[in-house]
Amino acid sequence: MELGPNATVLDLAAGNGRLTRALVERFEQVIAVEPHAEMRDALETAAPQAEVQAGVAEAIPLTSQSVDGIFVGSAFHWFDARRALPEMARVLRPRGALGLIIGRWDRTASAWSRKVDRVLSRHGRLPAGWKDRLAATDLFEALEETAVMADQEQDREGVLARVASISFVAALPARDRDAVLGEVGRILDSDAETRTAVALPMPHRIELCWTHKR
Repeated sequence: MELGPNATVLDLAAGNGRLTRALVERFEQVIAVEPHAEMRDALETAAPQAEVQAGVAEAIPLTSQSVDGIFVGSAFHWFDARRALPEMARVLRPRGALGLIIGRWDRTASAWSRKVDRVLSRHGRLPAGWKDRLAATDLFEALEETAVMADQEQDREGVLARVASISFVAALPARDRDAVLGEVGRILDSDAETRTAVALPMPHRIELCWTHKR
């Protein structure tokens, strides 16, 4: 996927701007579309160079053929692909690029994270089959992909923030979300590996997927 620094790119479902911050360092014009007002406020603080707009993947608030590339960070699996894919094709210019970044915390790597995983599994799992939905359309070329492992570390508050950012946790009613975070906090405070540790290992598998508009 080749996009020059003069490209206009869209960060779709941009969240709090973690990916947007990287994009504004590389591209001249970055548009960040996010449905939630609180996230948009965070976006404007995190990446003031970006043009922030309210909107969803199924109804992108841009004119046709207005961007050279679209980036989606760990959100595509939540889209209604039947509506979102034609919208993405609509706003992309001919041969425009679509890049997807999927980061998954490997919670099998340690005893404490397996305990956290058991708590989270009671509330949801990330939807599967999103690659099949993309492959089924004739709007884009065949998906190319690679994967890398990234070693990350967080303190206690960072782990709780990571749990809170998981989509199905963030979507819980406030009372249930607080209960989940309370359970995770008790694991961190009681587990022998975590209660005195300053930095906790949180390895992530990062999948990088890309294609082009036909």
